[in-house]
Amino acid sequence: MGLFNIFNKKKSEVEKIEHKVPEHYGTTSELLDEVENLALRYLINDNMLDTYNKEKLDIKYINEARVELEKAIKELNKSLEEYYDNEYTIASATKEKDKTFPYSLEALVVLFNNSLDLYAENESAWDTLNLAYNKCNHKLNKVKEVLSDNEAIQEFTGLKPIEKEEVNEEKVKEDNVKTKGEFEIATEDLKDEDDGDLIVNNDKLNIYYVRISRNEDESINLNLCVKNKFNKNIIVESKDVSVNGIDTNPKFSISVLAGEKSFDKMVFNTDIAELVNLKCTFVIKDENTNEVLEECSIDIFKED
Repeated sequence: MGLFNIFNKKKSEVEKIEHKVPEHYGTTSELLDEVENLALRYLINDNMLDTYNKEKLDIKYINEARVELEKAIKELNKSLEEYYDNEYTIASATKEKDKTFPYSLEALVVLFNNSLDLYAENESAWDTLNLAYNKCNHKLNKVKEVLSDNEAIQEFTGLKPIEKEEVNEEKVKEDNVKTKGEFEIATEDLKDEDDGDLIVNNDKLNIYYVRISRNEDESINLNLCVKNKFNKNIIVESKDVSVNGIDTNPKFSISVLAGEKSFDKMVFNTDIAELVNLKCTFVIKDENTNEVLEECSIDIFKED
């Protein structure tokens, strides 16, 4: 191999990070939702129970999941106090009065949500975080097992589960999917196991809603993942954005390599208190020529 080829090989290795660990954060998010929903079947005065298990295994496994994520964040030289929003202590230092299911679950959710910001901003952290997410998932599956044992919970608490009304899935699908040209626009109910909730889906582009977060100035972020199916690098920008009928101009512009995906935030002005009835058009451009390749619109977070 000549010197020029060796140089090109090393250059490509530097420019593109090869990830050794599969993505697991989507599963973590789903498991957290499932754990919460299972816990909400048993309430006292509309509050979750301090524990759902005689041996407090539910708390034990959640805190073990917290420890795995804490290790990863420390390994990435980040402040655990900051990633706990200065509201929760690390798992090993939790005060006796806070060793409850609600506190432990809330702490894990806050830690996980803040870790997603790091995930979106720093690709070099992906493997470390995904390894931790995978370990968390094993612990959360154990929590699910505890919370799914209705017989043991009822024997321990004397409570009966709260039955929820069934949702007509076909009606939900009809209400939440629209077609505009060749684009299929969907709201939160169309999900991808790895990347979040699918809101734009076609043969050239996927856009996923990952979550909503807030900045220190209380401005809102719409965290998005964009998958580029074009054979060229693209830029995706937003225009014609309105929230609850009010026009606004959030900051959003993301570059995505051909065949790759990227994460970024649509940052709204501080006068937007919450994202309801969000309408937006995404403009997809050729990164090299700035030519507009496609446009597609979404209409999500609907409320009357």
